[in-house]
Amino acid sequence: DIKKQALQLQQFSLLKNDGARSTSLLRFHPYEPALVVCGSSDNVSIWNAETSERMTSFSNENPKGTRMTAAQWVNEATSSLLLTGSNDGSVRIFDGLLEANDEISREKPSLVSSFFAAPDIVTDKRYSSGLVLDYQQYGGKLTAGGNTKYIRTWDVASEKCVNTFESK
Repeated sequence: DIKKQALQLQQFSLLKNDGARSTSLLRFHPYEPALVVCGSSDNVSIWNAETSERMTSFSNENPKGTRMTAAQWVNEATSSLLLTGSNDGSVRIFDGLLEANDEISREKPSLVSSFFAAPDIVTDKRYSSGLVLDYQQYGGKLTAGGNTKYIRTWDVASEKCVNTFESK
């Protein structure tokens, strides 16, 4: 039967994310063996997916009572920044996760930018979407929405809102 032959999955490894109450987000790097694992509050770990080794772990510095709801790689082909978003509307951008030789760094990354992409977001709902983000590589634009009345487009380099749309 062709269906049985087409899907042969095997477990490669089991990653134990010590220090995190639970895992809320996973993001593979598209070109390197890096896996971002975000905990339910503010713990971020970077794993080498080929060796199953945790390379570094750091705090997203979320305020108490908030959680990460978005994470994605930015500029994957060149500088590979990590962008995180939290349900309080804040966005943080980290650098230094990959070294110049494209190896995964063991050092804590540096925070290169942070801003409120959705300052009017509603955070009182426990199971709400929180902040939802989409980064467009071409043009360097970040679209932010979620548990808010507005969808905003940001120019990430200047940290300025360039468009606001009402969502209904």
